[in-house]
Amino acid sequence: MSIFGVGVFILFPHLTSEYFVSILTLIGIYSIAATGLNVLLGNTGQISLGQAAFYGIGAYSSALLTTKLSLNFWLAMPFAGIIAAVFGYIVGLTSVRLRHAYLAMATLAFNEIFLVIVEQWGEFTGGVGGLVGIKRPNLWGYPLHSGASYLYLVWFVLFLIFFFNKNLLRSRIGSAISSVRQDEVAAAALGIKVSRYKLKIFTLSAFYTGVAGSLFAHYSRFIGPGSFHIHFSIVLLIMVEIGGVRNPFGGIVGAAIIVLLPELLSFCSKLSFLPHGIRLILNEYSYHLIIYGILLFVIAVFAPGGFVKWISNWIGWSSRLFMGKGNQGWTSLGRRD
Repeated sequence: MSIFGVGVFILFPHLTSEYFVSILTLIGIYSIAATGLNVLLGNTGQISLGQAAFYGIGAYSSALLTTKLSLNFWLAMPFAGIIAAVFGYIVGLTSVRLRHAYLAMATLAFNEIFLVIVEQWGEFTGGVGGLVGIKRPNLWGYPLHSGASYLYLVWFVLFLIFFFNKNLLRSRIGSAISSVRQDEVAAAALGIKVSRYKLKIFTLSAFYTGVAGSLFAHYSRFIGPGSFHIHFSIVLLIMVEIGGVRNPFGGIVGAAIIVLLPELLSFCSKLSFLPHGIRLILNEYSYHLIIYGILLFVIAVFAPGGFVKWISNWIGWSSRLFMGKGNQGWTSLGRRD
């Protein structure tokens, strides 16, 4: 079944339009960034509103390394992640002891500092005009110019990060992180260095997000400060919450929903049988934010574990119902809710 799925994924970009390929590429890039936030929020409970800055650091680092220093993309991408991780480590040193709203405020301040530097340091970053001329990578002399080839690259990187992250959380380090998430006081009493593990996860989160930024820069071939405002950090947070915190697929599903939802709303706005006022609302981005908020509220109330957990519970209930255990299914579903 998995081989069949891989085959469909390989053939799909060649059977559809560039439009759908671009959507899948963006879903992959945002999934990497959302996974970076999910590993932080889900395993340490830290809310970061500075992910857009790490995303931007990765994007600008990769773009400058390849355009100014002529570094190969395959070296620039991991270096971009490492540079973002270094900044994540520095920010984490000063703010990892903070919790909840205080940490969010500290990371928000870092995001604003990053934007000011990018806008004012025009000789390197291009200022408000942004950076242009960013090239697509080459693989063994073959340029990844087509949408399909870059799609394969993005999802291959996503697979590597997903695989590494899953195995990390199953390791001894993952057990320690799980203890920190459940009870910091008890974990400290057992000899676990709580601040040290939180700092490691904060740094790893920045690395993932920096890699996503590098892929974004070489995909769009233009970057500017507008792509790295606090709004992007909030959108990443919505992706994780909708998909499911602590769920390995949460970031991917959340990214898919957030990327596809505007396209669906835009499609509905062109349906002639809808009233003119509703079509205007569906086509207006500011109303999209309201719809995001409503969706997030519905998920929080009716599926607090996220969309992935809700689907999993629904499938489990359905299977028990069709196996002749309907009463148990209804009862167990009620207990979970």
